[in-house]
Amino acid sequence: MGLKLYDIEDLNPAQQTAVGIIRSQQEQSGLVNDSTGLMNTQPITRNFGFIRAPVETIIQGQVEGNAQIVFGRDRPGMIMGPGYGAIGGRTADSIDIVVGRGSSLNGGSGPSEGKVLNPNFNADAARIHISQMTDIDINFGLAPGRDLTGNRSKGKSGIGIKADGVRIIGREGVKIVTGPSYASGPAETNSRGESIEGKNCKIELIAGNTTAIGAGIGLQGITKGKNLEACLHTLIDYINNIIDRICQLAMINNSFYTALAGNAWHPHYAAAASFAITQLSSTCVNPLQALRLELTNYFQAEYLESGSEKYITSTNVFST
Repeated sequence: MGLKLYDIEDLNPAQQTAVGIIRSQQEQSGLVNDSTGLMNTQPITRNFGFIRAPVETIIQGQVEGNAQIVFGRDRPGMIMGPGYGAIGGRTADSIDIVVGRGSSLNGGSGPSEGKVLNPNFNADAARIHISQMTDIDINFGLAPGRDLTGNRSKGKSGIGIKADGVRIIGREGVKIVTGPSYASGPAETNSRGESIEGKNCKIELIAGNTTAIGAGIGLQGITKGKNLEACLHTLIDYINNIIDRICQLAMINNSFYTALAGNAWHPHYAAAASFAITQLSSTCVNPLQALRLELTNYFQAEYLESGSEKYITSTNVFST
């Protein structure tokens, strides 16, 4: 679908007429009208409302605008639920920052004229939701994660950030950290006062919002670069040891064939022994020696040495 910045087909007839008059006046005067949307003025848009809960305070830049900050209680949907605000949770305060309510409704054309909306974590264009007590994973429809039986945050504080594109930029670095802080001495607790010291708090990166196993394993642990380097170095040593044993066996066979070739009572042995020695050298010993050279020199230099273009360990991204 193409990006339509100036499409007025979704407006009612009266609004479309008003837009036409404004554009005509603007062309005649050469001045930007306050209702065109140009130069950051407020354009004419469809009228729709937001169902405000009794406890909520709303900050909105423009009466017609579709950007709000809502101070209230945990409310991911209708006033009657879901959410801890609906069931009277005393410690369930929230701040919901949202733009583009109902943006993806009606095939992306947004809410229809006169419609009133609840928070919609699926259809709203972008939001930052901060809640003192919430079911953050369920509200945003997130996959359960590594523990497929339901490793989801329930009834705890949460911050959800959602949009078509989310970027986190740090000029001098970005850290994603789990676990308690020890800044005040003892390990901090979670928002409910529960100890999380010693808990294996995980980082889960889930592309596609699915952890379905299918034909293979679902979420897997990320390989550590230095450990993988040590593993490959050890594997190379094992392979070199195997090559040594095979080459030693070939040399023993060659000695046997050489002795066999000197059998004066069976002169045809010499031809057979010569063929066997040649075949051992060309099809076994020489290729294995070439493989040893490749593993010891080129493979390690290309993949296991810092500074190489194909160095397998990242020098910019680190994990525990």
